[in-house]
Amino acid sequence: KSVEPDAIKQRQVFRFKHKKYWCAGIMDIVCFDQHDKWKKFSLYKHIGVEPYAGQILWLKVWWTNCNPKLVTSYYLEACRRAGGIPLITQSDLGTENYGIGNCHTATRQRLDPSLVGTLQHRWMKGINIKPEAAWLQMRRQFSPGFENILDNGVAHGLYNVDNLVEKLVFLWLAIPWLQAKLNAWVHHYNSTPRRCDKNKIL
Repeated sequence: KSVEPDAIKQRQVFRFKHKKYWCAGIMDIVCFDQHDKWKKFSLYKHIGVEPYAGQILWLKVWWTNCNPKLVTSYYLEACRRAGGIPLITQSDLGTENYGIGNCHTATRQRLDPSLVGTLQHRWMKGINIKPEAAWLQMRRQFSPGFENILDNGVAHGLYNVDNLVEKLVFLWLAIPWLQAKLNAWVHHYNSTPRRCDKNKIL
């Protein structure tokens, strides 16, 4: 309620509206977004979603998600695994997303010279829906148990967030462990068949 009071009011009076999401097909677009809900633990997440197939291409946890070079490395790693690049990338406004926008645009222009002078990245202001939906599912399915574990450590004095040494040791231990758990959740998510949608056509 304190973060998005207007959204809560709209939900309470059922003012949300279904809208069509246009996508030409698989790898037509890749949407990505950052997630700061674990800021109190100095942990930040970043996600990349292929909306047509409903696949999570990457879900990373690190001590920052504001470094354009780091965020771009997630995108490049996903492209290498897929064996190609999407037609368009999409994200919220933010300097951390310039890296992917510039990298993707330069790559598309190099592959197709007719695109020179065009931007192959779509900036969305507050309506980058697909990654937000993925965050919602992660918050429901993955986060509660792990947040309880982390909160329990802070509450019982195992980790003092204001102590720099303890913070660095915590990050050194927690990030690889959480990344392994996130990878397992992503594998489960991507392996689960999507509900049949009669309105989805190719």
